[in-house]
Amino acid sequence: MEIILMKNVFLTKFISIFIVFLELIIYKIFLVHIFNLQFSKLKSILFLLFCFSLEVLTILLFPIVVLPIMTILITFIGITILFKIGFTQKMFILVIPLTFFQLITSAFIFVISYISKIHPMTLINIPIVRPLVVLPTYFIMFVLLDYLKKMNISKSFSFDLDLSSKLIINTFAICTFLSVLMNYRFIYMYSAKNTVIVFIISNLFLISLLVTLVLKIFDLKYAQSTIEYEKKSYNFLSTSYDCVRGFKHDFSNIMQAIGGYILTEDLSGLKKYYSSVFKDCSELHKLSIFNKDVLNSPPVLSIVAEKYYKASELGIEFNIDVFVDLNDLKMDIYEFTRILGIFLDNSIEAAGQSSKKVINIMISKDFRNNFDLITVENSCNPNNIDTNKIFEKNFSTKPKNTGLGLWKVKNILKKYDNVSLNTSVDNNFFRHQLRIYY
Repeated sequence: MEIILMKNVFLTKFISIFIVFLELIIYKIFLVHIFNLQFSKLKSILFLLFCFSLEVLTILLFPIVVLPIMTILITFIGITILFKIGFTQKMFILVIPLTFFQLITSAFIFVISYISKIHPMTLINIPIVRPLVVLPTYFIMFVLLDYLKKMNISKSFSFDLDLSSKLIINTFAICTFLSVLMNYRFIYMYSAKNTVIVFIISNLFLISLLVTLVLKIFDLKYAQSTIEYEKKSYNFLSTSYDCVRGFKHDFSNIMQAIGGYILTEDLSGLKKYYSSVFKDCSELHKLSIFNKDVLNSPPVLSIVAEKYYKASELGIEFNIDVFVDLNDLKMDIYEFTRILGIFLDNSIEAAGQSSKKVINIMISKDFRNNFDLITVENSCNPNNIDTNKIFEKNFSTKPKNTGLGLWKVKNILKKYDNVSLNTSVDNNFFRHQLRIYY
């Protein structure tokens, strides 16, 4: 027993190198399944190489006691380099899995210390202790993983949080983060039972409070988004209903008018009359698209509805067909709507200056090649458009425009390995085709 519990700094560090690699794999699983970060093969390799190499240096050059702190800082830097995500999301990603993991390991260290009567500082340098602490911690983390998956946290970050919400989340995240780090001193330097228990419980309380607070904020944002979504849905359904009532009311008159053209064999007049009737039916079909069964993503509905009204006021024909469940797109919905909004703003301006005045949107699925295809096209004047130059910063075909829209699109797309964009001009139509692979 004495041999097993013998202090051996070198062997402990050697074992810690293998354990650190396993911890990075587990953390990567959390990032993918809980926070929906898209890891390509290249990003996976870079993330593991960067974090693992720095953590190995930490193990070799510093005492084991500082490893948890360095692990959190190194991982934060790795996420910052590889993923261009907001500070609020980054803090939440950092605090939940990593601080919780370190807190559980500290609790196990304290329990073993209390049972064995060995000081925590001595325990962490005993080779067998590290696996004994880490293995049950892994089990608890995977139970937590299953629970967090059901909470669907990743979709919560699709909302565009206001400044006050970000400030609240960041403040609590930083306080929780600092509290967990500061308490290592008390857990490892002092082994007073009551003191350590108080610190562990207080940290668990802070983490629980942070998660609850964040979820409540997201629930509020979701409720606001749902109300706005239902309002827009109601407006379109109301308009569609009025159109149907009007069409039904005039149906007998329409049929009589058609009969008159037939009786007089006025084929040219019938063709003109039919085109007018068809135009009304076509407009009714367009309005039927704007309901929660077709455009089933609130932010997408809001964007498209706003642009539809704007285009209609300018006399632009606005056609849209959707054959995809928008909630299944393998892309952050906030960034998708930013791109869609920029495309539609440009389309409305260009179509308004063209002779045809047409905008077509189609969202379809290619089952054979496993991608969703979003096509946005608009009529344009027959002038030369450089489809490469339009994505440059400050480039614009319009004198008063900043030329940042498509440049922003290019920067957003750099974050994704499963998204590609093809831009072309053909037969006086300018076309964006966005492929989102799944």
